[in-house]
Amino acid sequence: MSLSAATLKPYLTSFNLTKLFTQELGWDKPTKKGEAPPLAVAVGPRAFALRCLVVKRGVQVFECPGDADGKLLDYPTRRLVEKEVTKSAAEHLIVFVDAAKTSQVWQWVKRSPGQPAAYREVLWHKGQSVEALAQKLGTISVALSEEEALTLGGTVTRLKDAFDRDKVTKKFFDHFHKEHGKFLAFITGVVSM
Repeated sequence: MSLSAATLKPYLTSFNLTKLFTQELGWDKPTKKGEAPPLAVAVGPRAFALRCLVVKRGVQVFECPGDADGKLLDYPTRRLVEKEVTKSAAEHLIVFVDAAKTSQVWQWVKRSPGQPAAYREVLWHKGQSVEALAQKLGTISVALSEEEALTLGGTVTRLKDAFDRDKVTKKFFDHFHKEHGKFLAFITGVVSM
């Protein structure tokens, strides 16, 4: 499903991610009453309270607040937080936010048997275009007609398709560059100016 940048932008700029997921992407509130208790995560001496925003077939989306100064967590700390979240929620997406509500880091981790975890992150700042994020979120949206047939595996596949796309694009570009070089070597008799 396609999600327009114009539709997405008000939710991102207001940091109303729960409404984005429930109103536009077809995800569900974590409980019938709406809010789930925060997930407490300890990373060394620091503790973080992650809020479960939404769920879909066992996949949870969490929001993680910034550090003690209100800034986005740095990359090593985000990885440690994610490892702790995995102990409680095997399949998940974490949106790290700063206290000033100016920046977000959307983090999903690809796990494959026998492979190290591959962290995929998308950084968004207020004032930045929302096109790239809109494309990713459009991939994880669920239409009402798809609801009954959707499974945990299907939801995880959507996350993979959305957040692991850059690696596929790089692989295509690398292959294209290699073939382009072969083609240029093949061409003879054309003089460049």
